[in-house]
Amino acid sequence: MSFGPIVQPLVSGVSSGTNVPITANIFASYVEIAEDDSATPVGLIVTWPNGSVSEYAPSRQPITIGDKYHIGRGPFEGVPANYNGAKGSATQYCQVKSAGANTNVRVSEWP
Repeated sequence: MSFGPIVQPLVSGVSSGTNVPITANIFASYVEIAEDDSATPVGLIVTWPNGSVSEYAPSRQPITIGDKYHIGRGPFEGVPANYNGAKGSATQYCQVKSAGANTNVRVSEWP
């Protein structure tokens, strides 16, 4: 069985000044985060939940979370907010900001 990604709405206007949280919208076993082609890619600075910071030039994108070969059967990397009636926050994959000019970010999640 093949699973396609669920693509989140485009995160527009990601600037170099403010971190933008990237959170789960579905139960996801694999995630890709990349700049969208609607603006010239400039690179992303990513702050991970453990506090470490990484820079991803356009040539190093997409940024991946999880194992692509376990789509549909691996552990969940992301859990949406308020699932199954529970009160809770969605998994925050990371926070991103632009390495230069404003850019747009696309997040794709596979169940």
